[in-house]
Amino acid sequence: MITLQNFITPEPGICTEQALYCHVQGPAGFSQSTGQYTLSRGACARFDTYFNLFSLGKWNSGCAFDTLFAELTGSGKAEIKITLAQPNRSWEVVYCDIVELAEDTPYQIDLSEFAGPGIEGVLYAEVLALGDEVTLTGGRFATAAVPDALPQLAVSITTFQREQEVQTTVARLEGFLEEFEHSANIHVQVVDNGQSAGIAASEKVTPYPNRNLGGAGGFARGLLEAGKRGCSHCLFMDDDASFHMENIARAYMFLALARDPKAALAGAMINNTHKWCMWENGAWFDGSCRPLYNGLDLRSPGQVIDMEFSSARSAPKPFTAAGGSSPSPSPRPPATRSPSLCAAMTSVFRWPMISTSSP
Repeated sequence: MITLQNFITPEPGICTEQALYCHVQGPAGFSQSTGQYTLSRGACARFDTYFNLFSLGKWNSGCAFDTLFAELTGSGKAEIKITLAQPNRSWEVVYCDIVELAEDTPYQIDLSEFAGPGIEGVLYAEVLALGDEVTLTGGRFATAAVPDALPQLAVSITTFQREQEVQTTVARLEGFLEEFEHSANIHVQVVDNGQSAGIAASEKVTPYPNRNLGGAGGFARGLLEAGKRGCSHCLFMDDDASFHMENIARAYMFLALARDPKAALAGAMINNTHKWCMWENGAWFDGSCRPLYNGLDLRSPGQVIDMEFSSARSAPKPFTAAGGSSPSPSPRPPATRSPSLCAAMTSVFRWPMISTSSP
């Protein structure tokens, strides 16, 4: 089985807005140290959230797979429910059963009837505790599909005299690659415009001292080096980018299963001051760059799901949370950075599920 999307939980230093990960009702708690939810009898954990929805519309339109499964790990007696939300119709509970979760055996739900082109909407899981204590330790959406070929991905960072930030980012990437099953196909490259980053070369990381030709020059150098390495895709990010490492895993598998080998992905940005607030999920350009979905409250399931419906279809007109067209651009507040993943721009998927909130 190939993991398409793992459930993720709040992470200190990235984002701890619980409502972006899980909506909890009743007596329940979350352990930051273990990433585990504990539910007492009658409590409910619902994953209709920005980071843990499964966007059928985007996966089905962009990727080729004919099987789909949801898995949950934990312990205790619970009701597990899977809801399919689709635009312009009543939402449907497509699975509901009472189960005994066992920590060493993921509970699997076959959702393959919803895999395939033309099926839109989002799926989300919900767990109701029926025993005295139910724990949730993980979950994922997965497929039995096998990619025709695995991407060779370069993660290219451009930096200029921000030594601490880039060292932190590279260290996090190296930690991720130690565990990611497809790490052999991913390489990190650091284009050092200041020639001061102090990044050591390793099996997974290559530094490239570079003249200071600005961000564009650094990204161009990164693309050239990725081509020399034989990479099929190049992910560009700034030196201070903070995001869940799961973003890269999801992006990688999306590209591996992409119907179009020239598919491209672009991330979104969340306001760094208010990490529940969307800054930009795509943009509209008419001489000026106008952010889409600016101001949208990512704590609200209704707003998040409506955004998913809209962004899964053709590019929407400029939108703000207040409605109507986005105003003329104003100075940007501090915003989180999520990576933009670019191949030849034949098709573009603006995918908020790949973006994260971070400082």
